[in-house]
Amino acid sequence: MNPMPKSIMPEFWHHKERIAGGKGQQFIFRNKWFLLMQATCILTLVPLVISAFLFYQSNKTETITDLVLETYVLAKGAATDVEIFFDQYLSTLQVIFSQYEGENLKKRNVLKKILKKIEKTNIRFSSLNVIEKNGSIIARYGKDDYLSGHQIIDPVQITLGQDHFIDRVIAKNGETHFIVSLKILKGTEDVFSLAGIIDTRSINAFLKKLKLKNVVDIYILDKNGILLTSSAYFGKSGSKTSLTQSNISPSSRVIPNPGTTKKNNDFLFSGISQISNTDMRLGILMSNHSFKVFMARIRSHIFIMVSLSVLFVSIAVFMLVTYLVHVLYQADKVRQVYLTKAARSSKMASIGQLAAGVAHEINNPLAIINEQAGLLQDLFTFLEEYKKDTRIISAVDSIINAVERAGIITHRLLGFARETDSCVKAIDVNETIKEILGFVQKEAEYKSIHINVQVCPQLPEIITDQGKLQQIIINLVNNAIAALDEKGTLTIKVFNNIQNEGIDIIVQDNGCGISKEHQKKIFEPFFTTKAKIGGTGLGLALTYGLIRDLRGSLELESRAGAGATFTISLPYEINEEE
Repeated sequence: MNPMPKSIMPEFWHHKERIAGGKGQQFIFRNKWFLLMQATCILTLVPLVISAFLFYQSNKTETITDLVLETYVLAKGAATDVEIFFDQYLSTLQVIFSQYEGENLKKRNVLKKILKKIEKTNIRFSSLNVIEKNGSIIARYGKDDYLSGHQIIDPVQITLGQDHFIDRVIAKNGETHFIVSLKILKGTEDVFSLAGIIDTRSINAFLKKLKLKNVVDIYILDKNGILLTSSAYFGKSGSKTSLTQSNISPSSRVIPNPGTTKKNNDFLFSGISQISNTDMRLGILMSNHSFKVFMARIRSHIFIMVSLSVLFVSIAVFMLVTYLVHVLYQADKVRQVYLTKAARSSKMASIGQLAAGVAHEINNPLAIINEQAGLLQDLFTFLEEYKKDTRIISAVDSIINAVERAGIITHRLLGFARETDSCVKAIDVNETIKEILGFVQKEAEYKSIHINVQVCPQLPEIITDQGKLQQIIINLVNNAIAALDEKGTLTIKVFNNIQNEGIDIIVQDNGCGISKEHQKKIFEPFFTTKAKIGGTGLGLALTYGLIRDLRGSLELESRAGAGATFTISLPYEINEEE
C-alpha cells in the first residue's frame, strides 16, 4: 500500500493501463513521472554540484595563492627586522669607536670596561675583538671561548674593501654564532677591525619575538640550506634542512609538514627572504590553520547554498514534472474520449448502413403482405359468407396492424441510417413543445399522466433545425410516457443558460428509472429495456446523434425506481454549414 493519502496525490498516480507486450497492469503515468523526475533532477542538480565543486576548488587555489603571498610578505618583513637587529649592533660598534681612540681599543681592560657598560643596555655582545688586517686577534674580552689561539676559528671571508660586514662564526663546540665587524681607518689606511660576537641564544630570543599569529617557526639559514639558528621543524643549528638549493632563494611556497607523516597530507607555507648585506636568508613556516578555517567556512557556505538550491530545484522540478504529467494524463483522457466517440461513430455508421439495407429489403415484402392483406380484408368484408366470421376478420386486421408496426420500425431504421435534410431557422421553443404535446396528449390522458410544462418567460428564439429538435423532444417524451405508470408525472422545463450562451431543456419523469448498468448502454443502437412492448432500441441512439448534430449535449441523471432526468443543452444559434 502507498503511504501517501490519495487526497494529496495527483490524479494520474493510480492510473493503470496495460502495456502491449508487458505483464499485467503497470502504472504508466507514475513511471513517466519517475523517469521525468530523474532526468530533470540529473540535468539540473549535476551542473549545480559540478559548479559548487569548481567554485570550491577555485577558492582553494586562490586561498593558497594568497597565503603563499602573505607568507612571502611576512618573511620579507621579518628579514628586515633582522637587518635592523644587526644594524643596532653595528651602530653600537660605531658609537664605541667614536668614544674611544683607536689605540685604546687594543687594550683588554678597555674592552672589558666597554662590554660591562653595554650589558646594561639591550645589546648583548658575547665578546668584543680587535682584529688585524691578516685576521689575527690583537685584543679580546668575552665570557665564552669562541676564538682560540688569537685566530678566528673557521675564518670568515673578510672583504677588506668593505667598511663593515656581518657573518657567522663557528665555535669549538660546533655552535654557530654571528659576528658584526666595523673596519677602523686612519685616514685612508685600514688599521684594524672592531668585531662583536653575538651569541646564537640572543638571535633565537630575538626571532621568537618576531613570531606572529599562525607563524610556527622562524629561522636563519645559509645559501646551502644549513641552519644557522635552531628550528622547531628542521632541528638544531648546523642541521641540513629539507629545502633544496632551488627553493632556498627568496621565495615562498607550500611544503609538506615535516612534523607529520605523508599520510596526513598536512602542509605548511614556507617563506624565505634574503638578509641584506649578508649571504644569509631568513625563513618562516606558517601553519595552514587559517587556510583550514577559511575552507571550512567556504564548505559550510557551499553546503548551505547547495542544500537550499537542491531544495528549491527539487520543489520546482516536482511541481513542473507533476504538472507536465498531469497535462499528458488529461490529454490522454481526452484522446480516449475521442477514440471512444470515433469507435461509437464508426459502429453506428456501420449499423446504420446495415439497418438501411435490412429496412430496404424488408419494405418490399411488407408492401406485398400489406397489399394482399388489404385485398383479403376487402374480400372478407364484401362476401356474406365471411362477413360474419369475426375470427377471420380479426386475423386479417392483426396482419395489417403487424405490417404497419413493421413499417414503423423500418422507417425508424431508415431515419437512423440516413442524414435528414437540415432546415435552420429561428424557432420559438415554447410553441414547438406545445405542438409536440398535441401528439402525445391522448396517450397521456389514457394513462392519467400529468404533464407539467415550465418555460422561462424571457426565453429568446433560437436558430436551429426545428425538425431535428422536434424529433429529439418527441423521442424523450415517448420514452418518459413509456416509463410512467398510471397517474405519473411528466415535467418539461425550459430555461435560459446565459453562462453557456444557450438554453437548457429538461425532460423529467418519476417512473421506473434507469439502473447504472443500463445507463452505460442506453445510447447504443438496438439496446432496449422495452422489448416486451415492442421497443426497437433506436430512439435514444438517434436522439443522441441529433443532439450532436445541433451542437448540443445530453446529460442523464437517474436511479432505479426514482425516475429519470434528461438535460439537453443547445446553443442560441448554429449556422447552415454546422
